[in-house]
Amino acid sequence: RYLFGYKVIRIEIPSDAKKLRELVKRVVSRKMIGVELLEDSDRCIVLQVLVNVEELPVNSVIQRMGQVAAGMIDDSMEGLFTRNVSLLEDVTARDDFIDKLYLYLLRQLNAGVRGFVGIEEIGLKSLEEIIEYAVVGKSIERSADHAQKIAANAKSLVETEVSISALEEELEMMTKLAKEIFQNSIRCFMSRDRNRALEMLDEY
Repeated sequence: RYLFGYKVIRIEIPSDAKKLRELVKRVVSRKMIGVELLEDSDRCIVLQVLVNVEELPVNSVIQRMGQVAAGMIDDSMEGLFTRNVSLLEDVTARDDFIDKLYLYLLRQLNAGVRGFVGIEEIGLKSLEEIIEYAVVGKSIERSADHAQKIAANAKSLVETEVSISALEEELEMMTKLAKEIFQNSIRCFMSRDRNRALEMLDEY
């Protein structure tokens, strides 16, 4: 219902399902932008969505997702090389922020498809762009998931004191290339530079 544009969401929960109730609250807190708990009774939870889909244009959402995900790629390796567990844990936490932005993006796109808002109000020029933004948003979200998994694995290596010194140079080169491809791909999409995108397919 959040994705479909509802302003008020009522969730029926059995009074004895305490774990489910806590799970719902945790997901709302960690994964949804602008959602507040309006009611928490024995039988239901009522949520209110305070944020409007037109407040942040879809271009800005994609750019912000890209910036955060690129930082996650960098910091997952930096945390591994410097054996900084706190930094690796921070990368994992940032994945929740990416998920928040992605769900907000889907809410925007659904609102545009259903005619709840004009597509120009969310920063689009045509309905055809909705699919493009959905696909790109999902790709960035998946990239952030991979960065989060790298950070989790890196944390395990650090905590078990596994040495990666023999692989450090190679990992650094791979990380640099991955981030370069990722950022250039987003730039091509934002600028609608089809020729450059085709060049990148040949280069990489």
